[in-house]
Amino acid sequence: MGSTTVAINLAVALSDMTAERVALIDLGRPFPDVGNFLNQTSKLSFANLINNLSNLDRSFVEGIMQPYDTKLAILYGIPGLRDQEYLEEVLDSLF
Repeated sequence: MGSTTVAINLAVALSDMTAERVALIDLGRPFPDVGNFLNQTSKLSFANLINNLSNLDRSFVEGIMQPYDTKLAILYGIPGLRDQEYLEEVLDSLF
């Protein structure tokens, strides 16, 4: 409990402390809540990465992420994400 709150606060704090950009990836299961907490919606999400694994270059990933402020961007999760092995494959490709 509280992992979404901790993740959001950590991402905001990191973006305030560093000159680098920070990415917050919402992998909350079964229901991702970062968008709800920040009162944001996005038509693009982690599902767009899953469906386009062969196109995972920097510009594609940045286009899917929703800017929150100048140094923080969010990759929204998808409800019902369950397959752990598939998730690991996507994250390996992403990073």
